[in-house]
Amino acid sequence: MLFRWREEGREANAGIAWMKALYFYVYFGLFLDSVEMLKRVFSIQENPYMLWKIIQELKGNRFFFDVFEVQRPEFGINYKEVNAMLMSKRAYEREYSGYKEQVDN
Repeated sequence: MLFRWREEGREANAGIAWMKALYFYVYFGLFLDSVEMLKRVFSIQENPYMLWKIIQELKGNRFFFDVFEVQRPEFGINYKEVNAMLMSKRAYEREYSGYKEQVDN
């Protein structure tokens, strides 16, 4: 599936950019480990919202939920920081506002 967005007045097609980068590395026989591959992806697309949307479309929300919910410290993820971000006051305020709106209507 291809994703189209408008970014700074020009159309950006993140799906095609990813496919071209992957094709280039496969075609020329270059092997990149996961870290190098992600570095390339982030150099192609730096907008975190677009990257999140692409991953969400490809892998689903469960992909993120599993990482947040089933915390595996052996991978070196700083879950203390992740938990603090997930528990931000603004996120709770948005949830509360949504529930309050439903109750009021």
